[in-house]
Amino acid sequence: MSRRKMLSLCLIGSLLGITGCTEKLQGYDTDTVLKIYGNAELCDEDTSEAKRIAEQYAKCLFDVENGNVDEKQLEKLAPNESAKDWEDTYSSNQTESELKEFSVADIYTENSEEIQCLTICEAEYSDWSTPKDIYLFIVRMDMKKSNDGWYIQSSDLTGTARKSEVKVVRDDFTGTIKFVTRGGETK
Repeated sequence: MSRRKMLSLCLIGSLLGITGCTEKLQGYDTDTVLKIYGNAELCDEDTSEAKRIAEQYAKCLFDVENGNVDEKQLEKLAPNESAKDWEDTYSSNQTESELKEFSVADIYTENSEEIQCLTICEAEYSDWSTPKDIYLFIVRMDMKKSNDGWYIQSSDLTGTARKSEVKVVRDDFTGTIKFVTRGGETK
């Protein structure tokens, strides 16, 4: 690799490292940190509130016993979601789950009223086709701010893996959260 290319890559890496705000994630490698970045700055109060809402929503997603969903809590956190649809899905899949750990990995600000939170959820999970074990889930949560505070507009499961088989890391070049198998291959 030429010296010019090497310097360019180092510059890009340095710029990626200094943009936004970071803090260490609990329970993961020390180099895995929360990143806050995007088109607008969030005040500390909004950041704290978005994290709180995201964690409560994760509890709705991953604290499942006998297919039951806390309908009032879900309505408050995500008014576009249907508790009945969730319960039907959880019941038909025979889902049993308990949230064990939760972290917000990224907060991307579209503007001062719309953000995306990338979260890491650790749950003891099983369903009709998945054996009971501890699993990691990467969930993107799109949030919007209203007069009543932040709420979840939509969410998307972007990755899942058995915790015993992977580590959660940030890609050195892109900065994205990913699973790496304990043997070293990217999952």
